[in-house]
Amino acid sequence: GNYNSARQLPELTTRAVERLENCKFKGIEGIGSLQQFLAYPEKFNLKYIFSNDKFYDPILYFTGWQRLAPLENGIVVWEKQNVKPLSRIIPKKELPTYQRIIWGTVPIGSVIIALLFFGYMFMSKKSVSFTLSKSKELPNRFTRLQHIWCYLLFVLSLWGSYKLYLSNNPQETPTQVLNAYYNAMDFKVFEEAHSYLDPDKNKSLDQFMLEISVTDGLLSSYAKLDGITHNIISETPNTATIESTTSWITPLEVITNTEIHTLIKRKQSWYIEPKALSSEIPQNQFFTDNSTVFYNQGRRKVSTEQTYHEDILPQPVLKVLSAKLIQRDSSYHIIGEIQNIDHFPADISFKATVLDAKEIPLATFSTKLATKHKLNPMETTAFRIDFEETAWLDINESASGTFDPNEFHKKEFKSQPVSFILHASSTVATKDLYQNLHLNKVTVNNERLSGNLFNSGTKEVTIPETIISYYKDQSLVWVDHNFIKESIRPHRTGIFDFQLIKDLQIDVINDDYKNTYVNGILNEIASADKLKDYQYESLIKDVITIENNTGIKLSFNNFIGKL
Repeated sequence: GNYNSARQLPELTTRAVERLENCKFKGIEGIGSLQQFLAYPEKFNLKYIFSNDKFYDPILYFTGWQRLAPLENGIVVWEKQNVKPLSRIIPKKELPTYQRIIWGTVPIGSVIIALLFFGYMFMSKKSVSFTLSKSKELPNRFTRLQHIWCYLLFVLSLWGSYKLYLSNNPQETPTQVLNAYYNAMDFKVFEEAHSYLDPDKNKSLDQFMLEISVTDGLLSSYAKLDGITHNIISETPNTATIESTTSWITPLEVITNTEIHTLIKRKQSWYIEPKALSSEIPQNQFFTDNSTVFYNQGRRKVSTEQTYHEDILPQPVLKVLSAKLIQRDSSYHIIGEIQNIDHFPADISFKATVLDAKEIPLATFSTKLATKHKLNPMETTAFRIDFEETAWLDINESASGTFDPNEFHKKEFKSQPVSFILHASSTVATKDLYQNLHLNKVTVNNERLSGNLFNSGTKEVTIPETIISYYKDQSLVWVDHNFIKESIRPHRTGIFDFQLIKDLQIDVINDDYKNTYVNGILNEIASADKLKDYQYESLIKDVITIENNTGIKLSFNNFIGKL
């Protein structure tokens, strides 16, 4: 709602976001407010979202929302499983009697008093006349000063107009043409962006538009330009080499991109030399893919009555392999691993509550980005639940500061957390189960992990997410995630590169996960009938060794933008 709805949620009152559907125009402040609603919708009884802007699709997918069929007008409906409807009885805050009397009499009383006062002044109004004295003639010296001042203003206006023309001419300097090019690309004015390219390179507008149409990903399709800086590497009267660093706001994170441009001056105007598109060509022109497709019939009988019991699919059985409450840099997290041990694909969600020594609940949070929400049969994923302060603001911090979505504000607890309760729930999933992205080459160098991902399927992976599990002595110690900013087309290779976390200082508070529930049933009881002689050690594989007793394991979460 708007401000005039007297909303009281801290997630909305701490930021200048008028409406959630306009949050992207507020930049990183608006995206931060939206994340709080999407990551923990149970708190707000939020089950359905109507989206008419694909900008929000990545954050909806990676926070666990499921796409339903689009409506006739193109609006896409997103659903969150396991969200209870709003209670019929809503608690109401009872205000004191004197406050209700004041709010009921003072506002309307002030208006009545103002009207009475205005009416009295209008009835007693008297006419007032003024006489203007005859002005004296101005001396000649003052007249000459006026003429000189007018001439000076005219010259200054001409000089200012010329400077304004130079500053607004997009091809006057190398940095100005780069600013104009990135601004045109940001607002999708591709004809204007093409006009800034070197005409002697013979890249037509059709070729330029075609290359843009086959380029997809988090940076290409879901980013808005936030800032740009230039570093001149070399410059001559007719050529220049400039390193441009741009900051882009996306629905998931802020991306900083650095590119080196070569510019040339032709006929008193600067142009950008276009870059060649990747020449990677798949070996086969036509290829097929064998895959298992799931389909849920829903109601098999056309009826307005309630859903029949035989039409309801059972919830897929999950098994929590490990879970522990840890402390890192004085902030608390819950990490662990979970596996879908059923024959149905599962759409999973997590919720954790931390308790103190007296078993009093302190806070309840859900997973956000560091996990996979769709699991195929027998697939395993790691997860991490962060305990953050509401609106990512400390209690004593002013809300006027600059918001950073990567900044973490720890949750302040009144007492020390010592244990936790973990709830995992599942429903049958039929979409977003694409698993044809494979790890090809991996290199660990100077605390950086890089490698290639090969897409062996028939769909383009718009935004690949890498979930990194850190192990020490075959025990999970941390879970992190990283988004790849470029898409990976079918039978092509994508590149990932990110910084590894070195010297993890983790304190394990409690690794006893006996209070873990799967679909409302204790973890051990829920999976007892599905698997016999279950071996956890068999899942510790594909771990990339970094040092003697530490290693990492990679898994991938694939967002397909074009279904």
